[in-house]
Amino acid sequence: MTTFPPPPGPSGSYFGFEPCCGGNIVYFSFNSTTVQPNLGINIYNGPPANGYDPLTDSYVALTNQCYRIFRGLVSDPASTINGTNYGNLNIVPTNFGGNYIWDSTTTYEDPCIDATPGFCPDCPAQCYALYSCDGSIPPITTNTDLSAYVGTSALIQVTADGGFDCYMVTLAPDCFNAISIVGVDGDIPCTCDCECYEIIGSAKLEYVDCDGNPVSTFVNGYWKDCSRVYPFTNPAPGPNLSITNHGDCVDGLCPSQCFELIDCDGILDSIYSTAQSLSPFAILGQVVQIQGYDNCWIVNNVVDCDCAIDVVVLQAYDSCEECNPDPNYKLVNCDDSNAIIYTSSNLSAYVNQVVQLGNDCPGCWIVYEYPNPIPSDVPTTVTEAFDDCEACKAIYYVLSDCANIEADVITSTDLSAYVGQIITLEWCPTICWSVAISQTSLNFGTIGDISQEFDTCDECLTSFPCICSRIKNHDTIAHNYDYLDCEGTVQTITLLSGERSERICMAHWLSSYPTDYVEYFGDCTNGECPPQIYPKRSVTPGYVTPICSTEKYEKITCKAAEILYKQVLTLRYGISNCCPEEDDKWLVKKQLIDLQALKDPAYVCEVPSCGCPPSTCGCGCNTTLKTCNSN
Repeated sequence: MTTFPPPPGPSGSYFGFEPCCGGNIVYFSFNSTTVQPNLGINIYNGPPANGYDPLTDSYVALTNQCYRIFRGLVSDPASTINGTNYGNLNIVPTNFGGNYIWDSTTTYEDPCIDATPGFCPDCPAQCYALYSCDGSIPPITTNTDLSAYVGTSALIQVTADGGFDCYMVTLAPDCFNAISIVGVDGDIPCTCDCECYEIIGSAKLEYVDCDGNPVSTFVNGYWKDCSRVYPFTNPAPGPNLSITNHGDCVDGLCPSQCFELIDCDGILDSIYSTAQSLSPFAILGQVVQIQGYDNCWIVNNVVDCDCAIDVVVLQAYDSCEECNPDPNYKLVNCDDSNAIIYTSSNLSAYVNQVVQLGNDCPGCWIVYEYPNPIPSDVPTTVTEAFDDCEACKAIYYVLSDCANIEADVITSTDLSAYVGQIITLEWCPTICWSVAISQTSLNFGTIGDISQEFDTCDECLTSFPCICSRIKNHDTIAHNYDYLDCEGTVQTITLLSGERSERICMAHWLSSYPTDYVEYFGDCTNGECPPQIYPKRSVTPGYVTPICSTEKYEKITCKAAEILYKQVLTLRYGISNCCPEEDDKWLVKKQLIDLQALKDPAYVCEVPSCGCPPSTCGCGCNTTLKTCNSN
């Protein structure tokens, strides 16, 4: 009888299962309640169980084959199982019933080849899967030994008629439909690059990850990941299934993309985002609504992102029109809120207004936008529109200035006799008003008595007297001035600060400012202002004096002006005159020439009757004042 070393305690010990048909050893832990398997060669026939593979950090299912079962301790320095990965081990399947068939001739040290002949089942043949890099050929299963190329790519000739193509080589799960290949060219290397693929649709999928492992899965609507080969799908790409290549992966991950969101209405600025969830919408050319916005966005794939933000897609549509369809409308009667009309007719211009629809639907109706499907669709045509129900039910009138200067006036005064006519009002006789039915009652009031009535604006605008006037701008800035000319046309002039207009024939000024100065010069004749009357002067203008030359007069006057200016500086600012010695002399000269200028050359001086000499009588006919030439 074979003798085994005593089993170690449960704590820190494990069982290793080495598959006799090849593959990595998988490990299990055990406890005191588990019946331990016999060490040595065993055929496993028990329930499904997964052993831990520390080399791939994964779990591998036990199969119906021979295993060499041995024990080990975590404390062993050479042990693959240590304190870090021991917690990953599942409990070993219990040795009960027919779970294990033990070859009693073996020990835990015996290799699989020492098993009793015929004891172990035949090992399944190992086949290999070939995936073409570009996806031009469906995956191929071969029974040719390609173990040297597993997880890599190689140039392989599959059939004698075909050439060499680059394939990824992986282990195949079975040998179903396996074929023998013609050969492998190991001298020329080839590489299947790991690239990012995006799939939209539903299909069965096979691909090879960046580590060279084959993966089979099912895509349900959307998939994006890295693959060493062009993904193989069933069904193949078509109208309902698309595959997009986004280029090389970086560290096994798809590269980040940038997206531009463009407002369907062209009102808001574009938004840039690196949210990868936008990718399928960009591929499909869809329009989305995003969180925080009410509008619709077109999604484009771009290169550069400017101020990228994160976005959350709420809903996707095939077009801008589908995302933001034309709205329907609901019309509610002003007098009966239960009377409602639904329509798809375009009433966008009348939303929140009150309309009349003609004889088919009498009354006044408030128009509302209705975003939901409508229960019925009544074609509607608006005949009149108002701002409110009161304006629709009552009659209001609007007075519009023929010259388009004054704002419209809304009134409840009965002007039915003047609709279509032109009137002037007692309180504003210079403005011509056209009268019409008002579509609104907002800010209505009453008006005073009507002054005159005319058939047309031209008739009214040319009825005013043609007068001559001018205006001066006393403001500190320039102004435009409107006036009605004698032909009834509005004219405009511009005056700078302090500037005065020419004399103009006009009906009246239409605009002026509080600081302006307006002058009137009477009625115009044949479009001409009356001649201007100038006031007569009592003193002949000029610099000629009875005694001085013009040059002498100007010299004395300038000297006097300078002296007076210096006196002002002294009195106002305390700036003293440094040369005051001759000031009085020049001021006296100025007074003398001013007195001399008052003398009438035509005056006849008579000798006084007193009989005294002129020098003593004071007449001084021949006396000359010393002014210009005196020292």
